[in-house]
Amino acid sequence: MTRDQLRGEVRALVGELAEAPDDDAAELRLESFTLVVLAEDLEARFGIRVAARDVVPENFGSIARLTDYVMGKRT
Repeated sequence: MTRDQLRGEVRALVGELAEAPDDDAAELRLESFTLVVLAEDLEARFGIRVAARDVVPENFGSIARLTDYVMGKRT
């Protein structure tokens, strides 16, 4: 899966839970419950393990950061 494809899938997952900004670098403003559901969705969709300590703005703060996070977990 290419980075662009992954970003599209991450954007779609976020869009199912909240309004995804047009700019992939824009800050995501997600409530804590939404973050938990998103982490579970990422695990199910991409076969990765999301540790609670990883659910921080550095990883979950934007579509771009989420994409980087998932790419890093998949390699």
